[in-house]
Amino acid sequence: MGKPGFDTVNEIMWAGFLDFAIREEHIRREFEEATKTAPISASRNAIDAMIDKATGYDQESTLYIKKFIIWATENLWGLEFAPPAYFRILERNYDSYSLIKP
Repeated sequence: MGKPGFDTVNEIMWAGFLDFAIREEHIRREFEEATKTAPISASRNAIDAMIDKATGYDQESTLYIKKFIIWATENLWGLEFAPPAYFRILERNYDSYSLIKP
């Protein structure tokens, strides 16, 4: 089939949707309010990125993104249209699912 990770047109469209959705401030705000998740900010430069990694902030960013993927798929994309990649993410990160419920 396709490259590992995205095997179908639906998975490619879903990944594009997630990329779009996470860049939209109003969608991020809705996600943060619905899940009681604190907002994150991007590192401004390489030094900031190194500090983030040293302090564990990058782990918070990773968790934010995992939670956003789950929330956006369930609430905006629709589980009935969720591609196999979504369920692979859930299998690898089953503990993240419970974190989106406030």
